[in-house]
Amino acid sequence: MGQKRLRGGWNPRVERRGLKVARGTVIGMLLVGAVGLGILNNRLTSQGKSNPIVSGTQAIALPAQVAAARTKQGVSSTWRGWFGGVALERENEALAQKVSALTLEVEKREAVEAENIRLRGLLDIVVTKNPRPQVAEVVAWLPSSLEQTVIIALGTRHGLHRDQVVRTAEGLLGKIIEVGPLSAKVRLLTDPDSGVGAVVGAGKAFGILKGVEEGQGKLKRRYNIELVHLDKMADVKPGDMVATSGQGGIFPPGIPIGIVESVREDQTHLVKIARIRPNAPQPGMVREVLVLAALQP
Repeated sequence: MGQKRLRGGWNPRVERRGLKVARGTVIGMLLVGAVGLGILNNRLTSQGKSNPIVSGTQAIALPAQVAAARTKQGVSSTWRGWFGGVALERENEALAQKVSALTLEVEKREAVEAENIRLRGLLDIVVTKNPRPQVAEVVAWLPSSLEQTVIIALGTRHGLHRDQVVRTAEGLLGKIIEVGPLSAKVRLLTDPDSGVGAVVGAGKAFGILKGVEEGQGKLKRRYNIELVHLDKMADVKPGDMVATSGQGGIFPPGIPIGIVESVREDQTHLVKIARIRPNAPQPGMVREVLVLAALQP
């Protein structure tokens, strides 16, 4: 039974027919417009002119295209930068390791060279002195409020005995005061009980080298050496060289001691006192020493 058409009501057949007509009309208009645009574009192109519609469309789409391109470049750059940064970091780590290895190698070579220089200095003394001295290793430094001493690894089994003179390649260090079978104790010049006959320059003044304790307390206490009993009229000035004089029968003459730092009069104003900077290194820095043979009477 057919569906009746209601007056003023909805008819699906009529609506479908209308939609088809409208769709066809739109499609036809689009085709006509496209053909027209194509003809227009061809004419403008043949005349060397730009199509305003195409230009406008490109102008509208350009910001979106630029944004998309920049986003792509940013992602690509970030991706390459991340992987490139990882590779660069690994390369930097490898270079840092190489630099550290080279630095250690340089430090080792410098230490070996310094040791060679020190040992060559000792060897020069061993070769030029007669009888030959003995080379001993310093195994301990024993600073205290009572004495300034070091222990060396030679003793009576190596022919050592009391009062033998000990020096470094740079200058006088002290003398042996105690000897055991395999070690010996050396009293340093800075010990308050030390005493060495010394001469300034080429005999311009003679005096006694003594160790001096200064300061109060363990942290402030320090030890120096001074040349005392200098003639008041002696021409002693900072920079003068000081060496052993040979007086006293224990220390041979000519062993370098140090350099005059300052000169003053003592409390009596009758004699002078000179502060000496020793040539020998600080005891804690000494590794090898020379034990000189005893002087023949």
